[in-house]
Amino acid sequence: MNTRRFLARSLLLILTIAMLSGCSPRAETRAITLTFDGETCQYDGPSAIPEGEVTIVLNNQSEYEMSLWAARLDEGKTWQDILDYIGQPGSSVELPSWAEWRVLASKAPDNPDATVYTLEKGLYAVNCCTCGEIAGPRGVWPGAALEVTRK
Repeated sequence: MNTRRFLARSLLLILTIAMLSGCSPRAETRAITLTFDGETCQYDGPSAIPEGEVTIVLNNQSEYEMSLWAARLDEGKTWQDILDYIGQPGSSVELPSWAEWRVLASKAPDNPDATVYTLEKGLYAVNCCTCGEIAGPRGVWPGAALEVTRK
């Protein structure tokens, strides 16, 4: 009789765990949007998020093929450092030596793209660019700084 009771309780416990794990709230994927209109890169999203998955939407409303230029900056570097490095919006610059590529996605005109990326702790520069694209001007347009914090 004890064996049956043990099995029944074990089965009940397993079913309860299975139901709770299936119904438990999952962490929402956060979303940020970069919109390029041909002259500016507009950022829509929070200034800080915990590390992990984030959906980045590159909404290209220009006639150019665009890329998302997102890089984690080295410790001690700031958003102002990126702005100073880029200079005039649309300047043709390579990624600075004090930043590390994290995301690069290319998007044709009028074709928003949503991609989920996993970002680690750090300060990111999230920009629009025509880096390496065949058509259109080659340059970087500043979007925003995104602080990714520990969970």
